[in-house]
Amino acid sequence: MLGERVGPGRAALIPDFDALRSATFHPGRVHPRLRGFYERPEPHHMRVEWLRWEPWAEPLAFAYLPLARRVGNLCIPRLVDGGARMSSSVQELFLHDGGSSRRWVRTLSGTSRVFYIAALRTWVDEHGQASYWSLAFPFPGINLMVLLRLRNVDDGIEVSSRADELTGTYVIVPGRRVFVALPGPPTHEVLRFWVEGEAVAGAHEDFLGGRRAFALRYRIERALCEQRPAVTVQAAGPEPG
Repeated sequence: MLGERVGPGRAALIPDFDALRSATFHPGRVHPRLRGFYERPEPHHMRVEWLRWEPWAEPLAFAYLPLARRVGNLCIPRLVDGGARMSSSVQELFLHDGGSSRRWVRTLSGTSRVFYIAALRTWVDEHGQASYWSLAFPFPGINLMVLLRLRNVDDGIEVSSRADELTGTYVIVPGRRVFVALPGPPTHEVLRFWVEGEAVAGAHEDFLGGRRAFALRYRIERALCEQRPAVTVQAAGPEPG
């Protein structure tokens, strides 16, 4: 992982939305309920309403998942339906370059099986023109980093790894300052979050070679009890349209 040590206690996914203000992203437009989840994720429950791989990508999923389980990261299920639950923990991660990020671990609830481990970092470019976040996933000998650009969509947000010439997928060799941009595979992705009634809804689409490989839908609600140690995810719901 891109860090020296993990801080104590829990951390926010995005500590301060206002710090992400740029010429193309306006934090004041983001719905308070959506900001509340990212700035204080613990008192929320998340439900994955569905997760499906596209039929053309199912053979890839069969080949990919055993390898992902072996290395212990990005273990995206073939199917989420009828009772799969997940837990998340977020902690401050202090980096070698003196900066900080957030260590985000998502597991299947009640087990040690990892869905993913990532370092989440947010920033604005030096000219104040664009707002970004990155997710770095550790693998043996390398880190796989997805760089996404943030934009407003009404009172919601969208982050995309195909937004400009900087966004995309990179292979990083820790300690050697080696960054290699991948031309498309293994992934580019688009995530959207918006408010529906009292809940936050989310959609995640992942693409290979310009074709959608899998998609999932989220529903995030404030917990009745704020003393639970982790975000809970329950999978259920309709087939994707």
